[in-house]
Order: sequence, then structure tokens, then C-alpha cells
Amino acid sequence: MQGNSLDKKNENQTEIFELEQALKNSEISGNSFLTKSLLLKLSYAYELINDFEKAYICLKKHEYLKNNSKETQHENTIDKNQLKSEVDSIRKEIEAKNKELNLLSIVARETENSILIMDPNGLIEWVNTSFEKLNGLTITEFKAKYGNTIYEVSNNPEIVSIIQNCINSKKSVSYESPNMFADGKVVWESSMLTPIFNENGILTNLIIIDSDVTERKQSEEIIKLKNKDIMDSILYAKHIQEALLPPIDELSAIFQESFMVFKPKDVVSGDFYWFSETDEVKLLALADCTGHGVPGAFMSVIGNEMLNISLHDPSVRSPSSALNLLDNKIKAVFSKGRLNNKAQDGMDIGLLILHKNNLIQYSGARRPLILIRNKEKQEFSGDKFSIGGVDENSDKCFTDKEFFVQEGDMLYLFSDGYADQFGGPKGKKIMQKNFTKFLCEISELSMSTQKDKLEIFFEDWRGDLEQVDDVSIVGIRIV
Repeated sequence: MQGNSLDKKNENQTEIFELEQALKNSEISGNSFLTKSLLLKLSYAYELINDFEKAYICLKKHEYLKNNSKETQHENTIDKNQLKSEVDSIRKEIEAKNKELNLLSIVARETENSILIMDPNGLIEWVNTSFEKLNGLTITEFKAKYGNTIYEVSNNPEIVSIIQNCINSKKSVSYESPNMFADGKVVWESSMLTPIFNENGILTNLIIIDSDVTERKQSEEIIKLKNKDIMDSILYAKHIQEALLPPIDELSAIFQESFMVFKPKDVVSGDFYWFSETDEVKLLALADCTGHGVPGAFMSVIGNEMLNISLHDPSVRSPSSALNLLDNKIKAVFSKGRLNNKAQDGMDIGLLILHKNNLIQYSGARRPLILIRNKEKQEFSGDKFSIGGVDENSDKCFTDKEFFVQEGDMLYLFSDGYADQFGGPKGKKIMQKNFTKFLCEISELSMSTQKDKLEIFFEDWRGDLEQVDDVSIVGIRIV
């Protein structure tokens, strides 16, 4: 390639010499027509060797002779002041361009980033010093070892489509690839590929600038591995939580007409449900623990176990006595080994007992029980303090609400995750008022239909927004 370029340059120089001699002879002979023709050819020849100043002078002489009606007029009659001014202007422009090119050359030479310039077909035409240093090879050695085009030397398997997309969009694109150097070291490079088009929209060059991003890629890999370890642990915690909580599908074995919506915000949930039965009563609880995710899940496991213990405790004769026992045990567990305990470890919970004569006993810690009969709502509020945690009222004591239910009544327990979800047309919360209104609207539908409608309403309301909390709803119909 280099030999061909030298031959071409020599041919241009020879042609210029011959044209200059012919021009002198034509000017001496006074042949205006030939002189104009030679000036035009000479201007083009100078342009080919990038001598734009001489090319411009020849072109201006040609234009003058062409527009002058007196063929005997000589080139000396050209307005030399005007010509000098125009030539000076071109010279200054060329000097400015050369200065800019020198600065760009310094940047390309001194930068630590690798720079490759290719022709439209991907043939590598030039690389900077950093490219040769990083690869430990001269460009000649590099081409001999790997190939002459970017398609041959790139380690990115998608390089063909990357370049094609770049050319089609006429915009720079970025991609990453591993690069193994001569010493065997693997370096990750972030590449910026830029297409260069001329004023006619024709692709003239492709430029790639490579940056070393190995340190970032190594950090990403470490984070990826740690995230995998964490996720594996969370998934295992989920299996433990599922093993300790009663299976949801067993709810219908105790409450014939029932459903459960259980949507953890994360893999594991800070909400938990609990149900059981004895020869005399059926029990149902739903709790919202402090936090969500893993911390909430730990609390849910403790709460579930405490409820199982309370079921067999002789001091437990009502829902309120079960909550009082649960409160004391939770505070005891989280006060061990702590001085001046200020932790808010605890939960909000609702617990109901259904007797055979359709008597309902209910006690709640900041959670209500909703009764809907013939689409009319009645709310039984819980006490205004939570289980566990730090509370100024050290003498808190949970209370019972008692009432009778009849066939067809719907009872609902729920955490606050549904009502607190942001969304809708204005990005606001659903709110408990709207939530219980919706329960009234669907209360006479089948259990499976109620569950489906609650889930659809929640997802439609949430839209693209993040779920803000664990969501749990349990409904039972008295039969």
C-alpha cells in the first residue's frame, strides 16, 4: 500500500512539472485559449497534492482570462492586490487548520486511550501510540498477527451488527469487549465507535476510541457474585418462612368459604397469616411486622411461633389475652442483651376467634376487622398500640370486641400494604376508605372472583410504580 502511494505522488509531481513548462510556452506564444486550459489542469494537479494555495492562484488566473474579452491582456494585468488579499486569507485558514490538526495530533498521541481509524470497509488505516503500547505490537506486527480489518481483530462477536447499526443511525455507539494483550493480560475495553461522513453524506471513515474499564468490570463481577450469594440466602429464608407458615391452600379446610391475597414486596414477607382450630373454635390472624423483606420475615417467624405457643397456654382464654401474651414474649425476646432498649421491633395484628354458635371475638393491635353484610360495612377497630416495640404506655392491655355473625356475612383482615399503595391517575395512595368501599362492591361474589378482582385492581392502580409494602388480605364467609 505504501509503495503505491509513493508511485502516485511521483506521477503527480511529474505531471505538474510538464504542465508548468507547457504553461510558460503558451504564455510566451500568447495562446490565450491554451493558457486557460493549462491553468485549469494545473489547478486540479495542485489540489491532488494538497497545495491549495497554488491551486487557487491558477484557478483565479483561469477565471480572469476566461472573463477578459481581450486575449492579448497578460496575467500582469490581474488585480494583484485583490489576489494577494485572497491568497493571504486562504493561507491564514490553512494555518488555522494546521494548528488544529497539530493539537488533535498531540491529543491522539498522548492520550492513554487507544485510537483506531478505519476506512468505510473497516480496513485499519491508522492507530495511535497508545494502541501499540497497550498491545505490545507495532501496527504492522499487529496486522500480521490478527488481520487488517476491525472485523478480524475485534473480540466482540456482535461487531458486524454494531458497525452496521452505527452507520445506519449515523450516530456514535458504545460497546464493551475483552481484549487479551501480548503478555496474556486480559483487559476489558469500552469502545466508542463513531462514523465520519463527508458533506455529501458519504461514509469516509470509522473511528474507535477504547477506554480501559477492567477495574469497573471486576467490581461488577464481585457485586454480581455477592448479589447471587445474598439472593440465594433470601430464597432459602423464603423456604424456611413457607415451611413454618401454614400452607395457604389449607385455609379452606378450616374456613370453607375463604381466600387469601399474599403479595410480598420482596422475596420474603414481613406480613404473615396464621390459622388454627380446636374442637370448639376456629382461629384466624393476620399480622404486619416491622419492616419488610428479611427483617420482617424474621419477625413473622417469631410471631407465628408465639401464636402457636399461646394456643396451648392455659392463660389464653380470648384473643386479647393471646395478644397480651404475644406482646410480652416479643418484648422479652428483643430486650435480651440490650441496655436502654429503644428498638421498635414488633407488629400490628388482628386476631379473631369464631365459636360454633357464630360468636366472634376479636382483638387487634392497630388493625381493624371489617364485617360486610348485604354490602353494608361495619368496622371493629383494634387498640391504638402495637405488639412489642417501645410504647410510652407501659400498662397497655388489649381488649376484645364480641358480636354475632350470620350466614352470608363476609369478614376481612388485612395489612396496610394495599391501602398505602401509590398509583392511579395522580400517583396517590388507594387509602383505606376506597379499599373498604371496593370490598363492599365485591363482597357478594365468589371467593376466587373476589381474590382475582382485588389483585387486578391493585396492579392496575400501581401501574409502573414500585410496590411500597407487603400486601396481605384474608376474607372468610360465614356458612
